[in-house]
Amino acid sequence: MLKDDRKLLGEMFDSPELIEGGCTALAMLLVENEVFIANAGDCQAIYFNKKSHKIEALSKEHKPEKSEEKKWIEKAGGTVDNGRINENLNVARALGDFEFKSNKDFSQKEQMVIAEPDVQVKKLTG
Repeated sequence: MLKDDRKLLGEMFDSPELIEGGCTALAMLLVENEVFIANAGDCQAIYFNKKSHKIEALSKEHKPEKSEEKKWIEKAGGTVDNGRINENLNVARALGDFEFKSNKDFSQKEQMVIAEPDVQVKKLTG
């Protein structure tokens, strides 16, 4: 996702209409009874367990007010108030949203908003 995000940034200079906005992303790969989930943003992957009749979350949302996310947002010079970064964006990870990724003193993984997905592997039962 990081490479795709950087590619978008390069194309942005050729197409000014791409400057604003962004999106979140989630990808899943199922191999037998294991699922691999890559999530960047507030997308949700869920699983219905037939044995327990319960819905299980397979991913977690990347909200700015969560301590891990908030720590790097503030380190990059941003603020988190009412669940929003700089009173605007309500996700800490996204593709695009380059206005939150413009600090030249920080790497892609250290910006207020990052495209780095959270990757999890879970065994499915039921």
